[in-house]
Amino acid sequence: MSNQPINTTLINPVRESIHSVLIALTHMELALGDLKAKTKHEFVNGKSITGIMNLVGNFAQASIVITFPEPTILNLANKIMPETVERVDAVVIDLVGEITNMVSGGVKRMLENEGYLFDLSLPTIMMGSHYLIAYLPDAPIIVTSVSTSYGDFTVEASFEGSIDFCPLVFDGGSDSDYDDIFF
Repeated sequence: MSNQPINTTLINPVRESIHSVLIALTHMELALGDLKAKTKHEFVNGKSITGIMNLVGNFAQASIVITFPEPTILNLANKIMPETVERVDAVVIDLVGEITNMVSGGVKRMLENEGYLFDLSLPTIMMGSHYLIAYLPDAPIIVTSVSTSYGDFTVEASFEGSIDFCPLVFDGGSDSDYDDIFF
């Protein structure tokens, strides 16, 4: 797997979106690590909380996964939330879901500009100390680390498919056959 080129169709928009979302929420800088391939059989180790969203289209599908070690998400929650957070609770779980949702929404918007059409799932949250993540597509998983002053976390993406055909996008010049189309 390490000899194959990394498909950056999804991971580059994910990296751009996570950067934008965290800057907006925390006003802090972050550093994105190198891209690495991951297998589906690698466990999340250490006490962590993971947000997962799937993007599903007619011709493509993707998964976006953000995993925060407990100390990192607690530090971020205390930066973002108005009240002190001491443990993972419903507020922290909602925060992970919202960060995952915001990142996935940004990715969806960027990919639509490239011709990909997706529907988003609701965020799924997993937490524990030793667990596997199920990915929607049967495609390579790309992972990157994110380093912040509040701790490190990982972002993963898996993508397969091709550009969707959108029948509403056409070149209907002055001699168009589409003059009588009604919606």
